[in-house]
Amino acid sequence: MGTRNVPHGRVRNRGDLQAAYGQAQKLLSSQRYDVRRVVQNGDEVAVGLEWGGVLAIAVPSMNLPAGHEMKAYVAMFLTFRDGKIVSQRNYDCYPPFEAAASHAMSSAGGVKTQSAENGNG
Repeated sequence: MGTRNVPHGRVRNRGDLQAAYGQAQKLLSSQRYDVRRVVQNGDEVAVGLEWGGVLAIAVPSMNLPAGHEMKAYVAMFLTFRDGKIVSQRNYDCYPPFEAAASHAMSSAGGVKTQSAENGNG
């Protein structure tokens, strides 16, 4: 299942996740996860959370300045076997990025620019 950021969805293995983590460390100066709800049924667990990350660098392709706080609402579905995660599905919903970028530009006294559609929903 795809999103605006990843239109065709994606499947990643452990190595892919480690590489993505390394990229996130360069892109974000900080991030946080606020768990809102956890539901368990045997070896299946569903987690609802809010994620926030502060950009360490500007992302010109999305018209986002360094220091901008990204937000997402996330549903995670985990399957455990022998106490270890054997599968994980994430569904992320980002508020529209352009609204936040426009607000940041207005707050800084900059010129408001229009960006391409970048949010998830």
